[in-house]
Amino acid sequence: MCDSNVPNSRLAQELDRELTRAGISAGKKCRKLRKPQWSVKLTKARHKVSSLKRMIGMVRLRKAFHNQIQQLQSSGGMDFLIPETLEECKTDLRTAQQEVWEIVRESARHRQEEMEDRLTRTVARNGKQRATILYNIRKAEEMKQMFKKIRFLRKDKSQGGLNRIEVPVDDTDDPKKCENWRTVDMPDEILDLLRKRNQQHFGQAQGTPFTAPPVGTHRLHSIDRFRGNDT
Repeated sequence: MCDSNVPNSRLAQELDRELTRAGISAGKKCRKLRKPQWSVKLTKARHKVSSLKRMIGMVRLRKAFHNQIQQLQSSGGMDFLIPETLEECKTDLRTAQQEVWEIVRESARHRQEEMEDRLTRTVARNGKQRATILYNIRKAEEMKQMFKKIRFLRKDKSQGGLNRIEVPVDDTDDPKKCENWRTVDMPDEILDLLRKRNQQHFGQAQGTPFTAPPVGTHRLHSIDRFRGNDT
């Protein structure tokens, strides 16, 4: 297609559909990124990683990041000694990145510990109103996590359609009382069994007053009259 000067819109649309299908399939297989719970400890660790990266960038790219580093210092994000050499910066960066990863893995625990510590210190200062606010925030976060777990457990894990069904070994057996089952995984047989089951299910109304004369006959005449087939 690239070597030809003749436009081929049909081939281009097919390629676009294949690329879209491949992207959707790849997206479903990617692991979902879950955001960690916020905590002061995690924020400080991330600030340290960011500061060390800027310091290394100042040496490698020969660019000045003094303003950004000063902002981190003024916000309390840098409570560590600045390394003097590039190698020390790299070593501290690897250590800081590992520390961030460990905090993220236990983000819920760190968040819980910080909330309990703040609640205890607030109650000690006789701040009952503020303590109630912190207590309500903690309870709301616990409820949020609980409902998130419930949604995850109730989520349907299947990505495709129906690929197998179980039916009684004897077709005459009542499914509610049957004890012997067989598994059917052939698409044609599954379709045929489902069609027969639906026919039996919807055919249960046969013989009721609405399907027998005179009510059933009157309903058919009414439908024909509505369609304009009344002669």
